[in-house]
Amino acid sequence: MVPDAVLPCSVRVQGPARENGGADGGVPGKNNLCERSYQQRERGADHTQRHSPRKRHLPLLFPRRQILRRGHHAPDGGSWSLSPGVGSKPVIEMTGHEDGGIRLECTSVGWYPEPRAVWRDPYGEIMPPLEEAYTTNADGLFMVTMAVIIWDQSVRNVTCSVNNTLLNQEKETVIFIPESFIPSTSPWMVALTVILPSLLVLIAGTICLIKKLQMEKKILSMQIEVENEEKEIARKELGKERVEKEKERQIKEQLHEELRWRRSLLHAADVVLDPDTAHPELFLSEDRRSVRRGPSRQSMPDNPERFNCQPCVLGLENYSSGRHYWEVEVENVMVWAVGVCRDSVERKGEALLVPQNGFWTLEMFENKYRALSSPEKILPLKERLRRVGIFLDYEAGDVSFYNMRDRSHIYTCPRSPFSGPLRPLFRLGSDDSPLFICPAFTGAQGVTVPEGGLVLHRAETHRSLQDQFPRLRAK
Repeated sequence: MVPDAVLPCSVRVQGPARENGGADGGVPGKNNLCERSYQQRERGADHTQRHSPRKRHLPLLFPRRQILRRGHHAPDGGSWSLSPGVGSKPVIEMTGHEDGGIRLECTSVGWYPEPRAVWRDPYGEIMPPLEEAYTTNADGLFMVTMAVIIWDQSVRNVTCSVNNTLLNQEKETVIFIPESFIPSTSPWMVALTVILPSLLVLIAGTICLIKKLQMEKKILSMQIEVENEEKEIARKELGKERVEKEKERQIKEQLHEELRWRRSLLHAADVVLDPDTAHPELFLSEDRRSVRRGPSRQSMPDNPERFNCQPCVLGLENYSSGRHYWEVEVENVMVWAVGVCRDSVERKGEALLVPQNGFWTLEMFENKYRALSSPEKILPLKERLRRVGIFLDYEAGDVSFYNMRDRSHIYTCPRSPFSGPLRPLFRLGSDDSPLFICPAFTGAQGVTVPEGGLVLHRAETHRSLQDQFPRLRAK
């Protein structure tokens, strides 16, 4: 039977204090007092009257079990709290042999708050516990249980101490371990303790060596695999290069064949320039087969056919059907554009020379060749153009450009159905050298182009520029 507990208790009362201790919930008794704070209001007829609080000490009796339940309230609504306390002296028990040593268990009860328990060897050094548990019983007090295993034969006595850190009070128990309880060490065990580490080191070294050999083998295998992959890639690249060269050769043969076919079917167009369309800064030769840009504008009538902003001039003939072909010498001209356009294009203002506006042209500007489209397409030509061939197939909607020095294809405009007559277009952006139109043979109308290509008649080039461009000389 657990005896009741007596704790000192003080009650604060609002209203008249009652003289009867039992009316306040306390019962006089022996050694059973608890410290508590209690307030209540006088309930009666004159409950509006206020009284100043008064403090008085009353003996209150509660069973010990009821008091020690933390977090509960007294029967009349009051509250209580536990005071620090020291528990029982630790009890040490040898429970037997375990893992080649002696297992000791230490138990102590009745502590509050949670205590600190440790094992110590004969030299006062703390020994780490194998197990440690702190629990509370129904009264709210702590019980501590610790276990330790003693393997060292030199340790003959062990101390279990439990300390209340708040009160700085400690209880301890020392146990002496008889030699008969200490397990004897077998010679085989001694030998095993010497051989086993050496064996483990040998095994670890063997494992490391095996892993190292495996890693080296793996690295060597990866290197061989990489070399094989590189060889395979090189072989594929070589094969790809051969295929590309063969494809390029076939394309060249196809283009040459197409060029021969075009030249055998197309008719050479005898193109001459139309002076009524020439920009005022353009000077035409007397035979109207070459044009040069001058340093200033000429005084010319501003007729509707004339370009007033773009330095362009059109061919005199227009084409509404059939296949046609002509060549232009552009060797020394730094800025130029050649091609075809609709006869109805806008000639006033800065019109863009793009298919949307009725122009299909090839341009040389800033040492780069461009197909004037939207957007522009830069052509990666390996050598500078000297003579450009323009091919027009009206029914097929085809305008193509060729390098007539090596008969290589330059560019083909996206095909689109033509409507209305088309005319050759020439544009000069620099005044360094004239642009020449290669003449067809006499009576070339309807005459097929020979396989060797047109022979450029350069008789006029032996004449001075002043003879070719009398208007330029006059300026």
